[in-house]
Amino acid sequence: MKISDFFHSLHDFFNEKRFVVVTLSVIFILYLTNLFLSDGFIGDSDSIWHYTFSHYAAKYPQLFFNSWANPVFTALSAPFAYFGFKSLQFFNVLIAILVGLFSYLVAKELKMKQPILAIILCCFTPVFTYTVFSGLTEILFAFVTVVTTYLMLKNKYLFASVVISFLPLIRSEGIFLIPIYAFFLIYRKQYRTILFMLVGPIVYTVIGGIVNHDFLWLINQNPYRTDVGLYGKGWFFQFIKRSPGYFGIPNELFYVTGLVAGVTLYLRSQREFSREFLLVILPFFTYLFVHSFMWWSGLGNSQGSNRYMAAIVPLMAIMSTRGLTLFSLMFEILFNRPWIKIAALYIGVISVVHIPFAVQNYPIGLDSYDKMVSQVADWVKTNGFDNKKVYFKDAAFLNSLGFDPFDSSKYQSLYRQKTTLNSEIKIGSTIIYDGRYFPIDGIEYDSIVQNHNFELQKVFEPDENFKVFGRDYRIAIFKRIQPDSAILNQNRMLAYGSKEEFKSLVMYDFDRNAHQPDSALLFFDNKSENKCIRVNEDNERFLTKEFDLSTISFEKPLELFLKIKVNQQDTFKMPLLFVTEVRKSDKQIFYNEIKLEHSDSLLKSWVNFDYRVKLPNDISFKGTLKTYFLNRNKGRYLVDDYQLGYCYKR
Repeated sequence: MKISDFFHSLHDFFNEKRFVVVTLSVIFILYLTNLFLSDGFIGDSDSIWHYTFSHYAAKYPQLFFNSWANPVFTALSAPFAYFGFKSLQFFNVLIAILVGLFSYLVAKELKMKQPILAIILCCFTPVFTYTVFSGLTEILFAFVTVVTTYLMLKNKYLFASVVISFLPLIRSEGIFLIPIYAFFLIYRKQYRTILFMLVGPIVYTVIGGIVNHDFLWLINQNPYRTDVGLYGKGWFFQFIKRSPGYFGIPNELFYVTGLVAGVTLYLRSQREFSREFLLVILPFFTYLFVHSFMWWSGLGNSQGSNRYMAAIVPLMAIMSTRGLTLFSLMFEILFNRPWIKIAALYIGVISVVHIPFAVQNYPIGLDSYDKMVSQVADWVKTNGFDNKKVYFKDAAFLNSLGFDPFDSSKYQSLYRQKTTLNSEIKIGSTIIYDGRYFPIDGIEYDSIVQNHNFELQKVFEPDENFKVFGRDYRIAIFKRIQPDSAILNQNRMLAYGSKEEFKSLVMYDFDRNAHQPDSALLFFDNKSENKCIRVNEDNERFLTKEFDLSTISFEKPLELFLKIKVNQQDTFKMPLLFVTEVRKSDKQIFYNEIKLEHSDSLLKSWVNFDYRVKLPNDISFKGTLKTYFLNRNKGRYLVDDYQLGYCYKR
């Protein structure tokens, strides 16, 4: 048999209808297999919170009308979540298959060649694939978006308007897509149907208003309308920079090819391709722009997470379908062999399908964080700390400990609450501190360790250290006790493992806090994807701080510790210096320089420095302590995670 006959027979067997059924069935089986073989899941605490709201909604009906939980997602997923977390993930699997199907239907309606490719391009885009195995809302958002596009293309304007009206109740950023679809209705002169885009908010406002006794609950409960930059801010183009990792390079190449072709066709014949431009291209870029802006500005408390982009994958897949078709056609033109086109299609499909498995390990296992949560849960139950009321912020403990967080007599979530620990936590209760959510609400680990109302019971740290929002991650168990100053030494010993105890004078991570006099030096490092300060030859001194020694309760001799990260940007003869001065009665009585030296091999790499500076015994509590960094060589550096402290107990 000739190779051309083989490819033709293969192509003829998989006619369009059969290929759709077989492709969706194979993907469904792959998804299910991974679901039942995976011990872990995607989405961390957000997945658990969504599962918790959906699981307990039948018991506490008011949960159907919680703004953070996204009420439409809660309503649709509740029948599945009732049977457990795996069942909620199964809900996402079913929705994902439907997303693939409607991606195909939209591509077919737009008269694209080989529209069945949209199924593969959608379901095997990395960010879409791994978000399926979560309890998150992006997959349902993608479904409603692509269904609305399909209904608009089929001229089902009223039905489409009703469907899209519920999109902001699945994810709040859906409100930014509604004007795009409204504009399309205006373009099609369907003015009256625009009013039906209010159906979802009106229905939920009325019913939720009765349940919550607040007809403005959608606004008043909005968790994103107050704090700005709660999870930090970042580079405006971060999502674009990261996109090869979560979209996949082949997908992006096909998308750009399809996009260029689509825009070209639109410019040539606006009437014919306006539907594609307004219903596929424009919603994609609107969503991408909104999230880029929110991460850059801090509005909406975006975490800058890649998973957000799963919501627009079907729109990308539709455009990529044209790109992959053109890719295969190019080979046919170059080699003048019809079978080459078919072979190129299969090669393109294989290049897309393998990407999710290259960037994510399947089945999904437990990571360091998941293992820590499991260890904490086992310890808490074994030692009976769940017999008293338990306070927590991280929802991961809900699943591992089997909490009903809405039973306030036994458990209470402090999530997103500025709690006054001393007065609001009952004596005898247990607090599960975590290094992710407590600091977000302004409660640092050191502040509880040094609080005589709490007895530290156990500290859990990961086998391999990792940071969350610029901090070393840990979990600690505290017990609320009667005030006892004697407990502080025990807490310190258990918390730090040393008789020497230090307090911080300065702590800047430059993402959440920074030294105001040096705010002009703030810089976003694309490689580390963190804010830092950038120093050049014009900045001789920076991060200058002065402290009145009478306000520092130290044990003699005064000993300082310095922690900082420095990225050397050019070669130099003399390193950056950290300077410590003490002045008394306008006279310098102490001066010290520490050289922050790099090796030549670490040029343009981040290096951690950790030093101690012991001052003479005659330095008393009178005088002024001054610290700063000296750029004597006029070099160029990036500086991050600066911490300065002193020993207050030995």
